[in-house]
Amino acid sequence: MVQVAAWIDRALNAIDDEAALDKIRAEVKELCLRFPLYAHRLK
Repeated sequence: MVQVAAWIDRALNAIDDEAALDKIRAEVKELCLRFPLYAHRLK
């Protein structure tokens, strides 16, 4: 949860900085790939 809050904070502070938002998106995507929802259903 701490990481999610940090992403929200960074996103709100960089609302007009597309490069920063792209970096946040990539970090979120990386986390989601590590912990997929319903992984057992993807097989």
